[in-house]
Amino acid sequence: MSVKRTSSIVIFVAVAFLAGAFFVTAGANVFNLGEETSQNSRAGTTRLAKAPADFQTAFTKVARTVNPTVVQIQAAKAPQQRRGVPAPFRRFFGNPRGGDDGQRPLRQGVGSGAVVRSNGYIVTNNHVVEEAEKLTVVMYDGTQYDANVVGSDPQSDLAVLKVDAEDLPTISYAD
Repeated sequence: MSVKRTSSIVIFVAVAFLAGAFFVTAGANVFNLGEETSQNSRAGTTRLAKAPADFQTAFTKVARTVNPTVVQIQAAKAPQQRRGVPAPFRRFFGNPRGGDDGQRPLRQGVGSGAVVRSNGYIVTNNHVVEEAEKLTVVMYDGTQYDANVVGSDPQSDLAVLKVDAEDLPTISYAD
């Protein structure tokens, strides 16, 4: 599978997950699904809001709202060091192109995140950015930015990145 196809699949799965989470937490309020309480508190009446005629339509609305806020994160990490490779085998286990010039290719990783502030703050998982030497954020429209980790917590597996950008679309949270 090509890197581009794999990246597309990862982005699709991340968008679907975030859209689903958004719909469960905020979609009911945003699209007036679920219970509504009448303004007349003395009567104490409760009425059910109209259920969506088509769940797919509601899901599509949520996905269109969330998609621009979901980003792909490309992380380049230093390769793991191999020790004690005997000279006759360095050609095979050193540089993948043959020889052992001491230069080893960076390991590449891909993850997803969500823009939480329009001035470039992005939330992602710590394991995506942990030990990364270079981070690149790819926006929904294909724009790429170099990113820096501004905070991380391995225990909760969360990290915050910062890119130099303004007026980015942000994900909205429910109350």
